[in-house]
Amino acid sequence: MENYYEILEVDKNASLDTIKKIYKYKIKQNHPDLFTGKERQNAEKLTKKLNEAYEVLSDSNSRKIYDEQLSSNDLEKENKMLKDEIELLNNYINDQKFKEIYDEIPENENKTEELKYDNQLPFYKNLFSLLSFTFKNVFLKPIIFVLILLLILLILKHI
Repeated sequence: MENYYEILEVDKNASLDTIKKIYKYKIKQNHPDLFTGKERQNAEKLTKKLNEAYEVLSDSNSRKIYDEQLSSNDLEKENKMLKDEIELLNNYINDQKFKEIYDEIPENENKTEELKYDNQLPFYKNLFSLLSFTFKNVFLKPIIFVLILLLILLILKHI
């Protein structure tokens, strides 16, 4: 689904007057008669998209329906991104290297002195060291551990 607001380069909260002014400006600027050859074909395609966008956004009922579709599309995309991130995290946790590092930490060592934020490491490595520390020392059940991961992902997504 194309984003008509991006095609017209207007904000989602733009008034009908603003949309109309920008539409007229863009149509004049990109009129196919001003170009030749391949540029003309591109201008014709853009003009068609501009007309379609203006047709939907200039009618209040069409715009309302379009906004609802656009927001549900955005939620679907965000949901897919979160699923991909969770899969990536699961792959990272299941990675043999991570397990080897995890197994090398002695059981009786005082972990609170070891746990420091290292600015040289990427954020996700510090996050995983914190999570592994928590998992190893607090004996969280795997389900709770996954829920904490999901919560952290949601928090990071909205920051």
